[in-house]
Amino acid sequence: MEEIEKIRREGIAVSYAEHMDFGCTMSVPIRDFTGNIIACMSVSWVGSETGDKEKEDYLKTKLQAAAKELCGLLGYSGN
Repeated sequence: MEEIEKIRREGIAVSYAEHMDFGCTMSVPIRDFTGNIIACMSVSWVGSETGDKEKEDYLKTKLQAAAKELCGLLGYSGN
């Protein structure tokens, strides 16, 4: 439950090697004009459990910007 609350608070989910060795995934919600989550957008990369902070920050920034643009096209104007 703690992990779910963190994801809701930060608006992003990150997993490390959950389904395969060195596989990392980051996901953000896609909202429609009503504010409902209708999909998610994600990016996966080869990494490690310890992570690469610089790469993660870069991917997070790009992923959130792409999701914000897509949500805007769907009529969502919130944060």
